[in-house]
Amino acid sequence: MSNQEKPEKPDVNAEANSIAVGSISVGGDVKGSITIGNTTGFTAEQVSVLVTQIQSTFQPKPFDGRCPYKGLDVFEEEDAELFFGREKLVADLVSRVKDSRTVFVTGPSGSGKSSLVRAGLIHALKQGGLEDSERWLYATMKPGRDPIGDLGRVVSSLASSTNPEDEIRTKAMKDATIFARWCEIALKEGRDKRLVLFIDQFEEVFTQIRKEEERIAFLNLLTHAATIESGRVIILFSMRSDFVSNCATYPQLNALLNQQFVQIGAMQPEELVSAIAQPALRVGLQIDPDLIAQIISDMKSEPGSLPLMQFALKDLFEARQAQGGMFALTLNDYLQRGGIQKSLERHADAAFAKLGNNEQELARSQELARFIFSGLIEIGRDRQATRRTALFTELVPTDAKDEDVEIIVQKLADARLIITNEQDGRDTVTISHEKLLDAWSWLKKLVIENGDVIALKNEISENAVEWDEEHQRDASYLYSGARLAIAREKTKNLNLSGTAKVFLQTAIQTEDRARLQRQRTRRGIFTGLVSFSAVVLVLLIVSLVQLNISRAQQLGSQAQAAFAEQNYNTALLYAYQSNQIHKNDAADLVLRQIPYKNFALGKALYGYSSSVYSVAWSLDGQLASGSADGTVILWDLKTGQPAQTLTGHTSSVYSVAWSLDGQLASGSDDGTVILWDLKTGQPAQTLTGHTSSVYSVAWSPDGQLASGSDDGTVILWDLKTGQPAQTLTGHTSSVYSVAWSPNGQLASGSGDGTVILWDLKTGQPAQTLTGHTASVNSVAWSPDGQLASGSHDATVSIWDLKTGKPAQTLIGYTGFVYSVAWSAEGQLASGSDDGTVTLWDLKTGQPSQIIKGHTNIVNSVAWSPDGQLASASDDNTVILWNLKTDQPAQTLKPHTYNDPLFASKMAWSPTGQLASGSFDGTVILWDLKAGQPAQNLKGHADTVKPVAWSPAGQLASGSFDGTVIVWDLETGQPAQVLRGHTDNVNSVAWSPDGQLASGSWDYTVILWDLKTGLPAQILRGHTLNVNSVAWSPDGQLASGSDDGTVIVWDIETGQPAQILTASTGWVATVAWSPDGQLASGSKDGTVILWDIKTGRPAQILKGHTQLVRSVAWSTNGQLASGSDDGTVILWDLKTGQPAQTFKGHPGSVSSVAWSPNGQLASDSADGTIDILRTDLIGKDFCNKIIRNLTLQEWLDSQGWLYIYRPACSNLYNPTVNLDPLNSLKSGDISTVLITWKGRAIFLALLLTVMVLFIFIMWILYKSIPWLWRKTRG
Repeated sequence: MSNQEKPEKPDVNAEANSIAVGSISVGGDVKGSITIGNTTGFTAEQVSVLVTQIQSTFQPKPFDGRCPYKGLDVFEEEDAELFFGREKLVADLVSRVKDSRTVFVTGPSGSGKSSLVRAGLIHALKQGGLEDSERWLYATMKPGRDPIGDLGRVVSSLASSTNPEDEIRTKAMKDATIFARWCEIALKEGRDKRLVLFIDQFEEVFTQIRKEEERIAFLNLLTHAATIESGRVIILFSMRSDFVSNCATYPQLNALLNQQFVQIGAMQPEELVSAIAQPALRVGLQIDPDLIAQIISDMKSEPGSLPLMQFALKDLFEARQAQGGMFALTLNDYLQRGGIQKSLERHADAAFAKLGNNEQELARSQELARFIFSGLIEIGRDRQATRRTALFTELVPTDAKDEDVEIIVQKLADARLIITNEQDGRDTVTISHEKLLDAWSWLKKLVIENGDVIALKNEISENAVEWDEEHQRDASYLYSGARLAIAREKTKNLNLSGTAKVFLQTAIQTEDRARLQRQRTRRGIFTGLVSFSAVVLVLLIVSLVQLNISRAQQLGSQAQAAFAEQNYNTALLYAYQSNQIHKNDAADLVLRQIPYKNFALGKALYGYSSSVYSVAWSLDGQLASGSADGTVILWDLKTGQPAQTLTGHTSSVYSVAWSLDGQLASGSDDGTVILWDLKTGQPAQTLTGHTSSVYSVAWSPDGQLASGSDDGTVILWDLKTGQPAQTLTGHTSSVYSVAWSPNGQLASGSGDGTVILWDLKTGQPAQTLTGHTASVNSVAWSPDGQLASGSHDATVSIWDLKTGKPAQTLIGYTGFVYSVAWSAEGQLASGSDDGTVTLWDLKTGQPSQIIKGHTNIVNSVAWSPDGQLASASDDNTVILWNLKTDQPAQTLKPHTYNDPLFASKMAWSPTGQLASGSFDGTVILWDLKAGQPAQNLKGHADTVKPVAWSPAGQLASGSFDGTVIVWDLETGQPAQVLRGHTDNVNSVAWSPDGQLASGSWDYTVILWDLKTGLPAQILRGHTLNVNSVAWSPDGQLASGSDDGTVIVWDIETGQPAQILTASTGWVATVAWSPDGQLASGSKDGTVILWDIKTGRPAQILKGHTQLVRSVAWSTNGQLASGSDDGTVILWDLKTGQPAQTFKGHPGSVSSVAWSPNGQLASDSADGTIDILRTDLIGKDFCNKIIRNLTLQEWLDSQGWLYIYRPACSNLYNPTVNLDPLNSLKSGDISTVLITWKGRAIFLALLLTVMVLFIFIMWILYKSIPWLWRKTRG
């Protein structure tokens, strides 16, 4: 059948059937369908006439005792002598068998289909109804639950020498010819021409077979056998008409159905008379014609009432037979027993009520009967109920015994409500007739109320039997998953058969085991995945950490390189950014060394996206700048943000200048000069006169405006008319700079290498200064009238205007000098293309400071009236430099020590005077401005180690000569020499009230009587050298010793008040804080803060790696320590961790000391005293760093894989104004990828390109075959 053809649905409409009395209407031709029509009832007189006619055909005979009626049983072949009323239909079916190898007999339940075929058609064929049909082979089967196996058993019963059952069963699913081939073999062995196979109750194909593949295989076997050319298998089907539509689902089956399709309806009255009267006459039984007429009337021409008729007649017969004697079937008896409609139900109810002998037994028995009947009913897809053949074992609930169920089954069988049988050696049970499902109200109610439960229970039961018997309890046939869950839920309160219960319990146990195994497996997998993920994560973390370490170390190395190049601002930035990524030694070393260096800190102003060419300060300290983007920005110096952006130029702004009265002018590449109205932010006046770029503008002290241009001229402007008042020509190349002296003299520098001083009266050069060998980029006048110029020849010249020659040529640059500027105090600064700003010492002609911070050419430098320096650069920034450091870093070099043991100590006076002991036996007083000794005090005969100032400014020192000297600072001579120690004096200290104490290697501490110069008290308690003594603010004396103890002394008794021991090795230093906290430094590298009340350490500070030689408290309570490891540590006492570590000394640090104003000094065995910059003490680096890394610096050090992360959020983030699309247009993909926004755009574009590529490929893929056909065609 083609795909377009659809199977025809058989015509089952009975309306076309004839209603003529006694007629039989056959619809269609021989191969069409036949329907026996409907009619009305007969009168008793009509029945009597028909009965008389029938009797005339019989020889009278006595009653032989047999019941001529089958009740609910089907008419078998052996019952043919009692089967009447269907003679014409049987004859028609015989003729159909002659013409076709398949015949479908359909009709409603109870219409007599099975009896018609068995006792009618098959009997007629066996009697020779067709030629040689008496020699044919006959077999009958029901599809049941194993139809393929039943087919195999049919063939096996026919074959004499072989057993094909197993082969048919195993090959049927794949080979549709196997049944037909074995049938042919059986027919040859039997030498017969045909095999007639009657498949009764064919609807079971749709109700009993659970697996669709098995159903299809069974139908394929039948249809092949019935349609194969020259085949000898005839298949007869009986099927309920309400299942006919199911055949349409299977095209081949539907085709067979439409070939020979016979639907039987209700029997005609005359046929009913024959069906009732003739069997009675056949056994010699008398029957009342009135009874026959009543029965025909009661049947109401319903096609499914034949079993009821048969049952009522049999029931009537048995009732009369039980009375004994001669009897006849009468209308009166029939009416007394309830007639057709009530007879069967009455019988069933009566049988149901007799299942038990007492109330308890009856209830239990009826419950068992309910269970049994539930197992004998099949619920179809459309909730149609049909009878079901069940194994006896399926009908035994788990809470009952087999023998109890056997009793009930037997009672129901005795009542002919069910039929017992045997199949393959197993007991089977089925309902005696499907009509019972409609006729018995109790059973009908059971179906209606429990259809779903019955269906589920029977399905479970069948699957249980299949699992148990066919598959030897193979676990793969158990329920699982959702199916098991539904079965468990719906059978909670259901009583199942033993096998079904075992089946479900086994499924549940198996599922539970499987679930547990899955859980274990999942746990194992999860554990494995977690472990694997953990390993991967750890490896990833380790890799990321290593990568971060590598990135950080790279920046740290760059910081060290910048530090080595004295680019301290960049070094500070790189080091801090490096530690932000990952703390590392390289960056730490830079941060530790930075406070020892003098360099200008600055603040970068960001507002431009291109080069800044010019900066200028107004008299009131307002800063303006001009840029390549054509704008002029006025800056808010508090926020570092643009306060006002002036737009009006159409090209780069090369120069900005303020007049003394606050007017702002700018010169541009567009050839104009603009005077700005700062209130509106708009040009107040635009001056045009130059024919090319304006490189420089300048205001004279009296408010005259001059400009220099690429056209080689200088113009003096008439601001009233906006026209040139005077045009000065004399240069042979571009004029790059113009400047006015304080007395109104005008100078200009040019690309021709000259500087011209102009005579404004004549408009001619008054003086031409030559000396530069390349372009003069900048000229500037000092407040006292000195003229400086910067040139492309990498020099700055200061001119002698009398001789016209350079009075001084400043050399130090390796590149072009683009700008020079004088401060109000006469300090000269210059900017160069090497990115530096240089401050010059005009006495020596050498740089006094080289300021590094820009990353590109410095185009302009400018001083504010209060001495603040600004610079503008091609790196798009303006930097404000802080040149005033109140407490600069200093390194004092008194001498060199060979051993840290002999390294001196130092002390600050209350007025900030620094004194230090010396290896040569002197005490040095320092001039910190000059960085040189101011005074050398001589008096000791050996190394001077400790020095100390009293609150009143007295200076004392101790020496290895065993003496303590109190100095007269006016004469520089000893005021007193105190003798009493017998070994080196290692420490001296003044009390708040001026009492002097000293500690010595003679194990003693001496309190001195300064009036007599003799010991007032000798304190003994230490057992080894005393290294340090210190007074608390309230006058307590503490000492530290090599014996590992700190003693707090009772001055009145001269005895230790408290001995503090921490078992940390010798104690090298002790010190009291302003609030009375005692600290000590020890050999093990720790600093201990003591709880004086308990005598135990309150806090142990760890950070040094070697002996701590000195601890010191600042006036505000900050603790510093110095160690043999060469570091100075500032401690965070809240966390107990180093707040900041400094590394300026290459050798051990012997002493640390705080000045009254917070300067920290450290003395070292390397022979130097370092004073740290206080503005670099502290971890607030973001207030010290000029800027964040540029995008290029980030790419160079970190690469494009990492998102740009600024070191300091308070500084400008260069990604804020980054336009990813512009970067993509310019091909700068790396810059795009270091921002989240850029990555998103890039990925979106990449995805778009990929989609377009795939779309184009798809178009090409589709187009190429078409083009190929086109070209071939």
